[in-house]
Amino acid sequence: MIPAARDESTGGRPALAGALDREQLGTATGYRTTRLCRSAAEAEQARPELSGAAPQVFGTGRLPEVAGIVATHGTGRVLLVGSDAAVRRSGIERFLPAGTRRFNGFSPNPRLQDVLDGCDLVARYQPDVVVGVGGGSAMDAAKLARVLPPGDAGRHAVLHSDVGLLRTDAPALVLVPTVSGSGSEVTRFATVYDDGRKYSVDHARVLSTVSIVDPDLAATCPPAVAFSCVLDALAHAVESYWSLRSTADSRALAGEALVTLRQIAAGGRRRLDSAARVHIALSAIRAGRAIDVTRTTAAHAFAYPTTVRFGVPHGLACGLHLIWLLDHVASLVETDCVDPRGAEFVTARLDEIASLLGVEHPKESAHALESLVAAAGFATRLGMYGVTGADTAAIVGDGLGSVRAGNLPVRLPPDAALTALRDRL
Repeated sequence: MIPAARDESTGGRPALAGALDREQLGTATGYRTTRLCRSAAEAEQARPELSGAAPQVFGTGRLPEVAGIVATHGTGRVLLVGSDAAVRRSGIERFLPAGTRRFNGFSPNPRLQDVLDGCDLVARYQPDVVVGVGGGSAMDAAKLARVLPPGDAGRHAVLHSDVGLLRTDAPALVLVPTVSGSGSEVTRFATVYDDGRKYSVDHARVLSTVSIVDPDLAATCPPAVAFSCVLDALAHAVESYWSLRSTADSRALAGEALVTLRQIAAGGRRRLDSAARVHIALSAIRAGRAIDVTRTTAAHAFAYPTTVRFGVPHGLACGLHLIWLLDHVASLVETDCVDPRGAEFVTARLDEIASLLGVEHPKESAHALESLVAAAGFATRLGMYGVTGADTAAIVGDGLGSVRAGNLPVRLPPDAALTALRDRL
């Protein structure tokens, strides 16, 4: 089980209890819950400083600054990791040195062998800088290709969580997301799949050297992809909020992200304007920094096999599982709490999550999230994606086999998970 974080000093903020409205919640936690800004410029001006281990360049139109960043890291030997589409749409090659090498040999939800091929290329080419451009899969591939040793050592490091094998002399890493939601640009972990199983490499060496977050790069992102990514970030926010490792600071980041993402999703699937893209990018960063502290929980644990087995986009899969988990946690917190801070503490967090989702009581949170998934243009039942009753046992087995499932604040017995899944078909 993942150990819980002690709830250290709230930094002068009073402890939260009960269902708070948005203004009360903002006062209590010290984060902003005001209306969405109407323009990208206003949104960028309003953004607070975002502390974190990985420095960032943030703002519309700031992609060209990658040239100067790359120039500060050696002789100009650059490896660019990204799909052909992401590289073309971003136009990033215009700002990279002549002779930049490319690696695009990975699939969505990258496979371990794909990543190890990238490690081999890094070992042969010996770049000064690895630049990852694209969504979460591209950024995770870049992270791992840069920090894993090639060959069998890299495979062992992943399959056996042997972080002692990670490179200490890795090249610099610049991450450039072209869609916001995964938060990979600010987290110290990366995901890879082998034989249908998900593995995560989790270590500070996986962090980027710097990230460039230019919300304009998401302008061409199809709405279906953009809103699945919104649900991914929203799941990060909720899961971080109730995680065994949550702190006052991580909840402040997650809470502000959740308020904004809820409003974005409630507005319905659409082509996003510049201001909305800025809001989503900032919220993805906040939620990403929250899970960098707390890690995700059971919604992500169950999402992974749903994506691998049924092709459900990752963010959407997280949202679908979070619906039943909100009900499960709310119903069992009094009898099956495993958070050392106690049932009263978790109940207060669930009250706050309900308020952030715009409802009065935790028992309404699942319906609120289901409404947001529907507003984002997606079917809300797992059966609509090909999941049948015969599939649920395998999903439960894989989900509960993930360390992320142990980060939930209540006990999750296999039979309860099986019943909940079947109720969502």
